[in-house]
Amino acid sequence: MQRNTKALSLLRCFGLVFACVLLAAPTIAQDKPAEAKQPAPEKAAPAGKADATAKTKKKAEPKAPPTPVAEDPYDVVINLTVPSHRSMTLATTNKLRKDVAHAVRRTWGGMWVADVRMNDWMLVGDAVERLEPDAVSKRYGKKYDKVLFVAIDPESLVLTAREWDYRSNSLTVPAVGSAYDLAAVPNEIVHLLIEVFQPVLLYRRTDKFDKSYIEVTLKAGEFPAPDPKAVQISPGDVLTPVVRYFNKRNRDQVDRIQDQTLTYLVVQDIDRDIVGGTLLSGVPTVFGRNARRAEQFALRRRPRHKATRVKLVLRSNPDKPLLCHRVNLVSKLKYRDEELEESVDLISDRYGEVVVPVGSYPTYWIYVYSGKLLLARIPYSPGLVAEETVLMPDDSMRLLVEGEVDLLKGRLIDLVARRAVHMSAAMQYAKDGLADETKAEVAALDALPGKKEFEDQITTFQQPAVQKALAARNRVSRGRINRVCGEMKRVIDNYFDPARMDAFRAQLDEIYQGSDDSDDVEN
Repeated sequence: MQRNTKALSLLRCFGLVFACVLLAAPTIAQDKPAEAKQPAPEKAAPAGKADATAKTKKKAEPKAPPTPVAEDPYDVVINLTVPSHRSMTLATTNKLRKDVAHAVRRTWGGMWVADVRMNDWMLVGDAVERLEPDAVSKRYGKKYDKVLFVAIDPESLVLTAREWDYRSNSLTVPAVGSAYDLAAVPNEIVHLLIEVFQPVLLYRRTDKFDKSYIEVTLKAGEFPAPDPKAVQISPGDVLTPVVRYFNKRNRDQVDRIQDQTLTYLVVQDIDRDIVGGTLLSGVPTVFGRNARRAEQFALRRRPRHKATRVKLVLRSNPDKPLLCHRVNLVSKLKYRDEELEESVDLISDRYGEVVVPVGSYPTYWIYVYSGKLLLARIPYSPGLVAEETVLMPDDSMRLLVEGEVDLLKGRLIDLVARRAVHMSAAMQYAKDGLADETKAEVAALDALPGKKEFEDQITTFQQPAVQKALAARNRVSRGRINRVCGEMKRVIDNYFDPARMDAFRAQLDEIYQGSDDSDDVEN
């Protein structure tokens, strides 16, 4: 009986527990965290909207600011050309390359990021002298600011160096040196590289009133050279301006490079990377002006020769040299300044050439005279090149007009003399009472050419000469022609002054009147 009672109690307990579990199950399910719903897949945007979104994202991305010119070192590659020789083994050439790289770092420091390599494409011998700028540009393009070529003759240890500049696409005059030993070759290469290296300075806009004073920014100017001989710029240095014009649609494409002929920037002030100097130009120049799609820069150049042979030719006919023209060399900065030392007088030879030596000052002012008249006045820096041809204005039309004017002056003098003879004879005949002879002299006087005939002759040669000058766009020659003819016209006006003839006829009337009065008294 008791066992049945215990069994019933256990069953009741299990039933109560089971009922509690069933009642608690929904609550536990509700307490579990709901599973995260998967987001619906995005619909693919149309192609046009996708491109527009990509462009918007690109525009939104900020561009990194360009490196300032003064903090941008030169990217340089140095090509060493060594022909095959028993002394130039692989180990020797590798050691030479490492020694040159070490010497370059020791000389220029952080100013250059130099890559010294053994040249594997350029022919040996006189290949450095025969290099062409376009061929070098095609091979290296925009990779480097400067490409330096060094040719080494292993037998004589004669070295030849030359620089190619990317911005101006130009090659310097080769520099030649020699070493007494193979161990001295790296140092001699550095000396030649200092000689051929041309620092770059970019035009800097300022608000200064003086337009002849230009400021430029020195590339890598914040990296001083460890070697004092490798200093980029010094007071008195001469800079030659260059202008690069870019394509209208593609800024990376250069349409043309224009050297500013007979234009120099003489360095006066240096403040770390800011360089200021006086701009000298003998022809119209765009350097220093606001130019669209153009980069204005200058290259520092130093004399490589003791003198320059300058050939003077006509701009209208370059095959015609200016013979036996007086040339005056004046040492001064600006053409209005006073002479710094005594001027030098030269005469162009039968080839139209004069030798301009390197003087105490970086530039001369060259005055070229055609007779007594100043033909041209140009600044010139000698020693940069061995020979140079300078175009001069064509003064032949002015000389032809002056020749015609001289002939006309001769005829005018002859006319004045004849007129004086007739006037004197007429006066004498009138005093002697010879009326017929007096009338004959007066008639001969009236038959002489007058003012209009001479003015017509001037017009005959003046107008064609002026038209030729206009066609040649030679405003200076046109002004001189008009000035010469204007002076001749004033001379003609003076000689054909009507007051002179009026006075002469008045004297004749007085003589006739006096003779009539004396006849009345006698009667």
